[in-house]
Amino acid sequence: MADSIKTGIGFLIPVGSLAGFIQSLLHNDYIIGIIFIIGGLMLWMLYILVVESTTPALMGNILIVFIAVSYTHLTLP
Repeated sequence: MADSIKTGIGFLIPVGSLAGFIQSLLHNDYIIGIIFIIGGLMLWMLYILVVESTTPALMGNILIVFIAVSYTHLTLP
């Protein structure tokens, strides 16, 4: 039970990162959007390491989506 609470709280980090990313897209500030995506992933992994929480089964898929979004965003004109 406690481990699922740790994991649930940890999911707030990527959600906040995604919210910051969308906000930066709306303001046409693309570099800040990339920083939100990469920083959010790094902070989330640090949280998982410190709290010693189990990684969710979808972690690989989430990483691929976040990296693909930031790469696509980086290559836009």
